[in-house]
Amino acid sequence: MSTPNFETQYGHPLMIVDDTDYYFPRCPKCGSWMEKVGDEWDCCECEYHTDEPEGFELDDFSYEFEIERVQDELEDFNDTLMFHKLTLKSGYYRGVQTYVESNDPHYMENYETRYEWDLYRSQAIRKYDSEERKVNKYLHKLKDQGLKELELRCIFSNGEAIYDYV
Repeated sequence: MSTPNFETQYGHPLMIVDDTDYYFPRCPKCGSWMEKVGDEWDCCECEYHTDEPEGFELDDFSYEFEIERVQDELEDFNDTLMFHKLTLKSGYYRGVQTYVESNDPHYMENYETRYEWDLYRSQAIRKYDSEERKVNKYLHKLKDQGLKELELRCIFSNGEAIYDYV
């Protein structure tokens, strides 16, 4: 039995930090990371060049740095929100996704919304709906900062899921 890699969120885009962007080959001569320049891979340390490198490895430092950068941006954005909280959540197998937690006033009574936010229920619902649109716009803006958007195509009865890049 298997399970989908990312949690399903209805009403919000699935934005991920994909670890496949952080796999690089190591130089066979000196062991340092190689970078792609044009069609070939170059080693900055020993000037080694190759067209077909072998042994791609995850550059943990760059990957963790990107995750911390995105997490800091999400925390700054969370300061502007009343009903939602955006976090990063690890995928079941690989990668990291943005995850939206919300405290929905649609399912609350008037006295609960007055206690929680000092707003009448109708005011809280209007602000919640407005904030929901704001969160979705922000998640789409994260595409410009290097995150990728996935779309869940289907989940099979055995738990496997198929995702496509949007």
